[in-house]
Amino acid sequence: MKRPVLGLAMLLIASAGIAQPKVAVLDADVQKGIDRSAASAIAEKLTERLVLSGRFIVLDRSNVEQVLREREFQLSGLVSDSEISQAGKYLGADFVVAIRVQRVDRTYMVTAKMIAVDTGIIARQASAEGEGRASLLLALAEEAGDGLAGIPRKAPAASVKRTAPKTAAAPDAAAIGTRIYGGIGTGGQHLRDDYGPESYESIGFDLYGLVGLWKGLCAVGSLTYLDAAGEYGAVTLSGDIGLGYARPLGILLPWTAVKIGYVFLDWQAYPSIQSDLQYSLDLGTDLRLGRFLLGARVQLSLAAFADSGYGLRAFQDSLWLMAGWKL
Repeated sequence: MKRPVLGLAMLLIASAGIAQPKVAVLDADVQKGIDRSAASAIAEKLTERLVLSGRFIVLDRSNVEQVLREREFQLSGLVSDSEISQAGKYLGADFVVAIRVQRVDRTYMVTAKMIAVDTGIIARQASAEGEGRASLLLALAEEAGDGLAGIPRKAPAASVKRTAPKTAAAPDAAAIGTRIYGGIGTGGQHLRDDYGPESYESIGFDLYGLVGLWKGLCAVGSLTYLDAAGEYGAVTLSGDIGLGYARPLGILLPWTAVKIGYVFLDWQAYPSIQSDLQYSLDLGTDLRLGRFLLGARVQLSLAAFADSGYGLRAFQDSLWLMAGWKL
């Protein structure tokens, strides 16, 4: 019966020569525990929706506040309909809108009722509720205002649960940890100087370490001994350190690293041991069985012995089978 009453009231007002009813909006009555500074903002938002409807003459809220102060009325907290009706008479309004804001746990509710000043009857009432933070209150006030003004609202679109695409987890330095290996290897030693190239098959052993630093970044180091067979075979001893990138894949850990170090070369073709910087590239992987590790590594190394006097250069390619332990 509320809408017919409002329609009848508007018809009577129109017959008296007033095209639209005058409406005054009071500050919201905010439940204890909710930020009271929201009272005015909620009333302003609801006022905005009434004006937008074009169905009412909405009194300026600053004038409403001034008149009520002069009459010693509070701007909110008018809980009885008779008090609200009396305030409307002072304001010269046909209807007064009273707003109530409540909260239960995380659910907020905004209730607005439009009271006819002459009769004290609730001509129309609307409410809106939602779960979330206090910032939700303005949206609820807008919805309640549309309900009072009769502004149709679009039905909310059915929520679609979206699943973010899965992305590979970033490598974890703790998953890499500290790994120490011992290995045996075989490969080729390719030596070249002003007299031409020589190549030898070699075997050897090494110690290798890998330490996770940050995400997939890791530090590596190796101590390698290789002995080439043959009448003029060469023996090399090298120590290298460098940086690499590793990415755990279940029980596998593939990695790549670049290293720089120092190499000592004892080649029978030269009367003394040659030494210089060595640059290396490692491609490796291991299989983790608890803390025990089984792995393999390919190492490519290059060194140029500037002090040899004969333009000596050495290139090594080697394959290492390793067993180790994750600390």
